[in-house]
Order: sequence, then C-alpha cells, then structure tokens
Amino acid sequence: MNYVYHCNAQNPTGETAFMHMQVPMAWAKRPMLPRIGRELHSSVPISMIYGTRSWMDSTSGDKVLECRPSSYVNIYHVQRAGHHVHAHRPHVFNALVNDICSKVEARLDIEPVARVTSVGDGETDT
Repeated sequence: MNYVYHCNAQNPTGETAFMHMQVPMAWAKRPMLPRIGRELHSSVPISMIYGTRSWMDSTSGDKVLECRPSSYVNIYHVQRAGHHVHAHRPHVFNALVNDICSKVEARLDIEPVARVTSVGDGETDT
C-alpha cells in the first residue's frame, strides 16, 4: 500500500515520462472511440472523468461529444489531479461519482446534453 501511495502522491513525472516513451508504439488493442459511435446505443449515458495533470490526452472526450450529439455526454476535468483521479483528489472523485450515480438513479440522464465541466478548484484533499 505504501508503494501505491507514493506512486500517486507525487506529481505525475513517471506518468509523463511513460506518455512520451510510449507515443510511437502503444495503442489500445480495441480502442473505445470507434465503438462508441457505432456500437453503443444513443440512450446509454456517458460520463468521463479526467485529471488536468494526467498524461492521458482528454481529446477522446471531445470526440465522444462530437459523435453522440443526441446523447447524454458529460466530461469532467478535475483540477490538480493526475491520471489516477480517485487517488489524487479522492473527495472530488467520490462526489462526482455519487452525483453521476444519483442522476442515473433519478433518470436525469435521459435528456440529451453535451457538457464539459471543470471541478475541484478551491477544494482540498489529503
């Protein structure tokens, strides 16, 4: 557990190095983006959570917004969080997941909406 803490408590220098090393050779075996537009029914709501300091490119979220214009798509950018948002900003992450689940349970995800939201400013996590 100590190892996981130290991997996630620091700035994402290792993640940044990994991103730069893997760019020419690492691809997903079955990328999700082409499948979202073709295979996923438009009534399925999508919420994506990105850390603003992550090595992962968040433009996939923008592309999901483009390919699902009549669907519920919500993209969250969590300030001061790396790739492991759940570890870097646990309180913000948990609040987001609870909010998303509440919307699904209340069926508030039925109406088409395309939204990009920045969250986590002014909040502290330990």
